[in-house]
Amino acid sequence: MFGAPPTLKTEVFAALPVKFRQAGKLSQERIQAGKGTLKTDSFIEGPSFDQFRNLYIVDIAFGGIN
Repeated sequence: MFGAPPTLKTEVFAALPVKFRQAGKLSQERIQAGKGTLKTDSFIEGPSFDQFRNLYIVDIAFGGIN
């Protein structure tokens, strides 16, 4: 009836700088929230800009604001 959806080419638009990543560490925040013991280097969310155009993001996995 409808063909297969088209294949889209994707690319990374932006990435969290390495200095903010915590590769190979367990996140106590994720464990306490009942999310398991999956090792992650970051889980970012909530991008927001201030009046000076500085970008802030929340790292949910490690409870930080970068």
